[in-house]
Amino acid sequence: MYYILISFKSLPKIGFAHHFHAKNYRCVRKGFENSLEIVYIDKGNLNITLDGKTFTARPGSIFFNARTLPFTFETDKDAHHSHSTIQLISDFNFEIIKDKNLLPKEFDGIILPFITEPCNENEQARKIINSIISDISASRELNGFESALKSICILETQNKLHNSDLLKHSSDSSIICYKIKRYISEHINEKITLTDIENHIGKTSIYLNSIFKKNTGTTITKYINAEKVRLITELMENKSLSFKSACYNAGISDISYGYRLFKKFLGVTPSEFNKSNHFYEARAKS
Repeated sequence: MYYILISFKSLPKIGFAHHFHAKNYRCVRKGFENSLEIVYIDKGNLNITLDGKTFTARPGSIFFNARTLPFTFETDKDAHHSHSTIQLISDFNFEIIKDKNLLPKEFDGIILPFITEPCNENEQARKIINSIISDISASRELNGFESALKSICILETQNKLHNSDLLKHSSDSSIICYKIKRYISEHINEKITLTDIENHIGKTSIYLNSIFKKNTGTTITKYINAEKVRLITELMENKSLSFKSACYNAGISDISYGYRLFKKFLGVTPSEFNKSNHFYEARAKS
């Protein structure tokens, strides 16, 4: 595994933030550009070649595209691929270490694994990346500073993963929670039942709920509902959809049920939400 060492001299600014979709994608970058991209792989493998060595970032992975390096990116043949990216532009010192044994014991900066394998922390990073993309699309001028701070949070979490070596010693329960969240994310616009998740993972719903609550503090059902409410608010805010349309897009066909769910998690009605300038967050623990 390669590692990236970065010391920022100034707070990064968001260069671009977008979702990317392609089939048979291939890109060659010559390097020398002083920026860093945080890339979350949503679908389909992305094969990354550096110094003649190829690494594979699979769905659920995060990799750091330091544009000071010459990369070649390529998807699997005839495979559909998508990823979400935010680019950070800043004045920083950069170094890549190709042997873990050569990493400094003390470093005044952050150490990032070149690729972070799927884990719960990546799922949280995916949500932050998506929120940054939405915020920058809405208004770079108003949301640029806050988005930059959010990106630093992702880097700090990834740095902690390196320090605690969680990547190598991920527990079975952490992997199961990641799979549950991943399934919910991929089917959030559908009706999701515990039976669906049970069949997908191959474990009983009682066992899955026990593991999930121990690791996250909430039940799977509450997490699903919180994620659906979060999606509804995003669609209402950023896509200007009506509450009814947003519910349909979140896999909720019973609008009265969606209304009750919305008020339960946010404490306000959809109309009150539309009239308010305040930010509300759906909480799975509610």
